[in-house]
Amino acid sequence: MLKRLHTRIYSPLYYDYLRQNPKISKFLPALNEINWGDLCNQVQPSSEIHKKVKILLKEQNSDLISEQAHRNINSLDKENAVILITGQQIALFASPLYTVYKAITTVKLAEKLNTLNLPFHFIPVFWLESEDHDYREVNHFGIWNQNLTPVTLFHQGSDRGRTSMRHYKFGNEIMLLISQLSEMLLDTEFKENLLTLIKDIYKPGANWVLATREFLRTLFDDTGLLFFNPGEIQVKHLSALFFRNMLEDSHEIARLFSARTQEIEKVGYQAQVADISGKAFIHLETEQLQREHLYRGNGKFYLKLSQKELSLEQIQEYLRETPERFSTSVISRPLLQSWLLPVVAYIAGPAEIAYWSQLGSLFEYLKLPMPLVYPRLSATLVEPKIARFIEKHMPDIENMPIKMQAFTASYFKNTASMQDGDPFDQTQKYILESRKLIGLYLKDIDPTLVQLGEKTFARIQNQLENLENRSLKAREQKEQALSSHLEQIYQAFFPEGQPQERYISIIYFLNKFGLEIFQKINNTLYGDTFEHQILRIK
Repeated sequence: MLKRLHTRIYSPLYYDYLRQNPKISKFLPALNEINWGDLCNQVQPSSEIHKKVKILLKEQNSDLISEQAHRNINSLDKENAVILITGQQIALFASPLYTVYKAITTVKLAEKLNTLNLPFHFIPVFWLESEDHDYREVNHFGIWNQNLTPVTLFHQGSDRGRTSMRHYKFGNEIMLLISQLSEMLLDTEFKENLLTLIKDIYKPGANWVLATREFLRTLFDDTGLLFFNPGEIQVKHLSALFFRNMLEDSHEIARLFSARTQEIEKVGYQAQVADISGKAFIHLETEQLQREHLYRGNGKFYLKLSQKELSLEQIQEYLRETPERFSTSVISRPLLQSWLLPVVAYIAGPAEIAYWSQLGSLFEYLKLPMPLVYPRLSATLVEPKIARFIEKHMPDIENMPIKMQAFTASYFKNTASMQDGDPFDQTQKYILESRKLIGLYLKDIDPTLVQLGEKTFARIQNQLENLENRSLKAREQKEQALSSHLEQIYQAFFPEGQPQERYISIIYFLNKFGLEIFQKINNTLYGDTFEHQILRIK
């Protein structure tokens, strides 16, 4: 069973981009008009900085063992090797599911492009966002427990404030989390091996970023996906020139970003990243390992939180002596990616596509070719039990309401209409007809009574709507088994009211169906559609 889900859960800009709305073409190139050969030629894969970073990329992936991984690693030596890249925050177990979908999309796109007989080799790369400092965004993940109720599990380690995740190591708290996970997961034939694998990767003393990489490597090694860690010291030293350029041009870069943001808002979209006056789009790490935004103003740079002023000369000295203290913001990271590597496409989620629309003028100013922004796959995985419930009760699942109450109310209303004709709809039609007739009658005999008649019918309709709502609730209570099935269908699609791909971890499916489920997902999802897919797991 592979369908489409038409429910709109993301921003209008994202859906306009998928539909190739001309309104968005000024900010992002049209997906159906891209010339891959031209784009590859523009990125200059033979530039010196790209050559150096390709060497680092080879070194960072020397532990990969699959044939396809080795082919991609060896291809990095060629001048025609170009990069398809995606990335994500370093959340536990590569959670939630859309992180895995981003990587799958990158691999599938590389496979497709490598069959087009273009004079380039396309290499899929996952950018490990090791610089991110929001511990509370990555210290948890969602699963369904043994009662098929969605639950969120938390790593109970210390929140180190604005410290980059590359500095985090697991303590004994990770063992407590794995123990809680073991209690929550269904007992399956795959559970023991999965927990052993997890314990081998996520253990006290393990680096948070490297553990995430190892987990992803376990899933993706056969696909040839490579991993890039921008937090490594060699990368930091190579990136120093990029940050120097960003600092020296910070005023013009900020002006261009502000102008582009205003253009986007002028045509009716909401900017994904706020235009905050003075931001230099660079983070500087303090002596206490706290990552702070660098601001500029009155000829100086300053850190707001630590209230420290710095001259351009002081910052440049930091860059020479300790480049590892510098990192990008959400706006400058895409620029750094293309500065370091010959990136021809970035595989993005809906929110990323929205903020990439704010970046075109920055790429142009820095003389960097802007990659194609390629939407990631979007999907809901449906287990056999849920698939049976759907087929029994509601085969037309494609326009499913997002809210639970609206979902169940819609079901009962639609089934009543299909079975016997909805008596409430029929009555409402009769009232509307009567309202018109009586309105004409009153107008003819005494126009002063028309308003009273309207108020009377409004009260009747309101009472009828109240009665209809109560009847729907009564039917739900009467049909408890059906209500339970509907709730399970809803929670499968929108656990805790969120899209499945934004809440559930792949850990749940690995436990239920074994490690081979990843390959089934990878093989079954369509790579040539940007519509949300509903995939039945067998």
